[in-house]
Amino acid sequence: MRTIVTTVAALLVVSGAFAQNGVERVLRSVEENSVTLRARRELTGAQVLEARSSNNLGNPTVSYDQLWGTPSEVGRSGEINVAQPFDFPTVYANRSKMNRLLERQYGHEYAVFRRQVLLQAQEACIAIVAQRRLKALADEKVKNAERLAALYAVRSETGDANILEQNKVNLELVAARNAARLVDMDLAALESQLVNLNGGVSVDFPDTEYPPLSLLQPLDSMLVFYRENDPQLLAFRTGVEAAEQDVKLSKAQSLPSFEVGYRREFAAGEHSDGFTVGMSVPLFESRGRVKRARAQAQFARTQLESGRIDVETTLRQLYDKAAQLEHSLREYGNALAPDRNLELLDKALRVGQVSVVDYFTELSTVYQVREALITTERDYRVVRARIEMIGL
Repeated sequence: MRTIVTTVAALLVVSGAFAQNGVERVLRSVEENSVTLRARRELTGAQVLEARSSNNLGNPTVSYDQLWGTPSEVGRSGEINVAQPFDFPTVYANRSKMNRLLERQYGHEYAVFRRQVLLQAQEACIAIVAQRRLKALADEKVKNAERLAALYAVRSETGDANILEQNKVNLELVAARNAARLVDMDLAALESQLVNLNGGVSVDFPDTEYPPLSLLQPLDSMLVFYRENDPQLLAFRTGVEAAEQDVKLSKAQSLPSFEVGYRREFAAGEHSDGFTVGMSVPLFESRGRVKRARAQAQFARTQLESGRIDVETTLRQLYDKAAQLEHSLREYGNALAPDRNLELLDKALRVGQVSVVDYFTELSTVYQVREALITTERDYRVVRARIEMIGL
């Protein structure tokens, strides 16, 4: 497991998207408590032990033969054989090199799996922050609707408002309360999802604000960094090395294997000792082995090239999406820049400059833009997290 720990430790670069933030605490907790990650660690450890044990000597054999003669013969005769098989020495050397490569590959594969789990946890944290912002906005809408409902109840009693206006206000209040309940349900589901990712253990994450984002590195720099450090590409690259080493191992396994042992014969109270030497020539079982290993190596090289293309394509797509979302955030920010929009709209309703229908139409537009701003920033944060996921 030392190779795995070293490999994973080399990838522990703190993501700039959530430096100095409660999300880091959540990610550490998930890594410690996640049942899925724990199971994968155990699997990786078992794979490493299996690779190491595959280069041991074969099992020795012990046999005993009992012979019977005619009744006129005195005593009994028998034979004991103890033998130890072993491969040609180059087989062990090549298999040892391949096993070390397999250990590295298992470490990289664990890093890929670990990154996926932690990215899920990070995206859950982003979604929770956004949902809490939507909850605050929904609660604001409810309070505003309740205030207007109380105002129009008084106006109806004094005759300053008709029944249609009061019904409109009451309907908007019901709609606002139901929408707030749905937001609460979605928030509870997201918080439950985070607990599940944390192995069923509750996790402290009260954040309602995003931390400052680090500057996004240029695309060319990130492409170079990903080619050299992405754990999936590292796993593919190590897989190519292991497959090429397997070709050498397959050639070595085409050489004869040997068997040496001890032998004792006894008959009529007498015995004789000696040794045995044998050789096995792999005429049949090695047929096609080298060809298979070469085909596997070619597949590994193709898989590496395909993985490199996928990583580069995905990164470019994420960069394009981040640029588009950034543009949308600026537009929403500019549209909501006048902080007195709701105040002015409320004043216009009170003095009778706008009708109730027009008021709620305008109010709905303002809230829709504010909701769009929250969801767009959430999506932008998710894209940034995926771009920087190499650091997870």
